[in-house]
Amino acid sequence: VTGVQTCDLPISGLVVNKDIDTATVWDNSYPFISIQANISVLPGVVLTINPGVTVKFSYRTSLSINGTVIANGSQFSQINFIPFLDNPGTLDWKGIVIQNDSVDSVFNFVNIEFADGGLAVFGASPTITNSTFQYNYYYSILSGENSSPFVYNNYVNFTTWAGIIAENTSLPTIQGNYIKTSYYGIVLYDFAEVFENEIDTCWIGIVAWGDANITFNEIKNN
Repeated sequence: VTGVQTCDLPISGLVVNKDIDTATVWDNSYPFISIQANISVLPGVVLTINPGVTVKFSYRTSLSINGTVIANGSQFSQINFIPFLDNPGTLDWKGIVIQNDSVDSVFNFVNIEFADGGLAVFGASPTITNSTFQYNYYYSILSGENSSPFVYNNYVNFTTWAGIIAENTSLPTIQGNYIKTSYYGIVLYDFAEVFENEIDTCWIGIVAWGDANITFNEIKNN
């Protein structure tokens, strides 16, 4: 691990409990990274998370990204963002928010579970691909105001409210995702490109109030 300025050494994990203000790499030097406070990646700072790293969040903590996060896992070595507890429930931790100052963040082959909301984006254009989102409450992926994320080939399961949400003045591309067992599969308040998704066992597959382009989606078992 390089560049981390919050480095207590607990029995098994690396404690991070204040904002990240220098270029930092989280690797497999420790069994897990322990987030014990609400922390931010500050503007202009790059946090790189290597494949296979597990990031555990203490109760009601969160990660805000104002700089850049490169979380680029692999098919057989996902990056995990999960609660610290072994037997968590939904709403255990708050989730990850990508903010307006964030540039070129990547979430590829990651796993996000048991958060208020899995991954929210505001005013940024990250790529969110090949990832797993399970047991989150309000949403698994949220495209907020003035954002345009590329959301591709993700597995979204057991979201209490909505698997993917696109808010007003957002412009996401939502393609090739498998969304299962949510109250709503996809909720669209504005324009979005939504195609080639599979939505399974949701009360309502797609709800659209805006001028979204919705094509070649499969909705079943609803």
